[in-house]
This record gives sequence, structure tokens and C-alpha cells, in this order.
Amino acid sequence: MINWVNQHTSGVKAIVGVRAALTPIMHFGAFWSSTTHMGGTVGWSTEKIEEIMQDGWLGSYMGAPIIALNQVFNNPYDYQPLLPTDKVMVIGHNVGEFITYGPEKYQEYVDNEPTPPYWNLSIYQQFGIIVDNAIGLGVLKVQTSY
Repeated sequence: MINWVNQHTSGVKAIVGVRAALTPIMHFGAFWSSTTHMGGTVGWSTEKIEEIMQDGWLGSYMGAPIIALNQVFNNPYDYQPLLPTDKVMVIGHNVGEFITYGPEKYQEYVDNEPTPPYWNLSIYQQFGIIVDNAIGLGVLKVQTSY
């Protein structure tokens, strides 16, 4: 997917997913060769191995930074995960634009029950993301059972 995004955009910006979906990279990502094959031997990337030993995590893969998201749950009672654990996104440059929709809206009210009364003001604006170049956005389905 990284090669495909590199060929169709100006490069990979990041690899994004929850830690459960990105964990398989840890099984083989540290052992990419940092040198060429010379006489049948492989030079192991000691920098990447040291990074995993210090942080417990690999910070980049094939030159693309890895952004590991922490799982968010809907509430403490149901405890349903809100972020998918079986998808990893490979995001290219200039793939989307953040925009706002409409004017600011507000709600104002007074709660006369306490003394002195409470005055409340809520201001909000809706927002969203538009993907204007979907060819630079790749989604990989990951098997999370080990």
C-alpha cells in the first residue's frame, strides 16, 4: 500500500491505526536491512532494534511515520470500542481538507433554581473532513488474531 500511495501521490504522509492493528508491524519491521547484501550477509538495522528496546514501539516503517491511536470507548458501562481495530490507513500528501459547515450556533439559558441563578451559554459549530483526492488514501484490513 505504501508503494501504491507513493506512485499515485507525492508521497506517504503517515500510517495511522490503533495499536492493536499496528502491532503486526512489530513482528518484522525492525529487521529491515540497513545495508546491501554483501557476500551473502545482511546488515541488521541496529537503530530500529534499539528504538524498539527503548520505546517498545517502532516509530516509522519504510520511511513513513507510524501514528498509533489509543482506543477510545463509548462509556464505562458498555465499553464498546469506537475506533476500528482491523483497519490501518496509509495517508498520502494532500489527501483531504478540513472545513467547517455553517455559522456558529449558540444556546443561552438561565437556571433560576440555585441562588444566585446560573447563566449558561453554549457555542458550537459543525465541522467535517472532505477527502478531495481519494486516490491518496489507502485502507488495509488487518487480521488481528496472532
